[in-house]
Amino acid sequence: MIGEELHRALVAPEIQIAAACDNVELVSVLEEAPAYGCPLQPCRGAVEACQAKDVFSAIHTEASDPTHSASVQIPRMSTALLPLANGRVGGHSTAMELREILERIERRLEATGLSERAASEKAGKPDAIRNLRRALEKDGRQGVSTATLNALAPVLGTTSVWLFAGAGPEEPAKAPSSGSTSISSAAGGEEIVQATQPAVRVLYGGFVEAGSYREISEFIDVPPEDIFLPPDSEYPRVQQVAFDVRGDSMNALTPRPILRGDRVVALDFEGLHGRVALHTGMVVIVQQSREGGHLVERSVKQLEVYEDRYEFHPRSTVSRYKPIVVPHSMEADDGREVRILAWARSVLNKL
Repeated sequence: MIGEELHRALVAPEIQIAAACDNVELVSVLEEAPAYGCPLQPCRGAVEACQAKDVFSAIHTEASDPTHSASVQIPRMSTALLPLANGRVGGHSTAMELREILERIERRLEATGLSERAASEKAGKPDAIRNLRRALEKDGRQGVSTATLNALAPVLGTTSVWLFAGAGPEEPAKAPSSGSTSISSAAGGEEIVQATQPAVRVLYGGFVEAGSYREISEFIDVPPEDIFLPPDSEYPRVQQVAFDVRGDSMNALTPRPILRGDRVVALDFEGLHGRVALHTGMVVIVQQSREGGHLVERSVKQLEVYEDRYEFHPRSTVSRYKPIVVPHSMEADDGREVRILAWARSVLNKL
């Protein structure tokens, strides 16, 4: 059942999967995700098939649309929850039966030798279990708050995820008694916590390097990487693409240079659908191709717009880098084709 809801949630573009806030009734839980980089579903091939061609060709096919893909990968997380307001997928309720949650609570009461009252008082919620039982018998309510489960879980020697959905170990191993502070529950488990920042899958576009024409094959079959970042604040539904920088053609860009080893995060320019006009100062990923597209150069440049031409400038302390100058037709006089691939929005670097 959970697997079916998971699949429907992943392929529904209008439902945002996130942890519910404290004291919000929960209606569904996705099972604990595997370690970072492992597929949530056994369909890794779908992602690899997408990445096996030029990433910019793949972006504009339905198979690679991150809002349609059922093979989305996510970093390790404890749970993903659907708030009650969004708790209907395809016309079917995703509410977990409160009866099943109470059965798991009773099972842990028996295992720990605690009474309902003793466990509730120890959790700091004297009427918690009794109120859940009353809700089931009288109101038919099908939700339970995260605050209640987070409080009861360590008292019952389990995790709130297991209490809610039966997912994960019933009795997780205790944390090592080294005296260090742990952010997990007292039982060594993980709490259902509020998600404060959503993340989206970012496609990997390979490297960019000024002054280096390469066979187009080097930009095809780029090994996929699992990259997850917050959506763009202004254009959250436009596909982001990450590029690794080689060379020093932008080491004098102001106010922040782009250096060798940086990772540039950019928005697919075609995906903007004309919402952003080309303007002076714009930092872009630009592609030059020649010999019928067999040789390709991809680089980061800063745009200068004039009445009759565009100029894509390096910003470097090295004089050998030259600007790309093309008329507004975006086709150079010497047979080169010039194309803006992406609009650079941020730079990442590991220390």
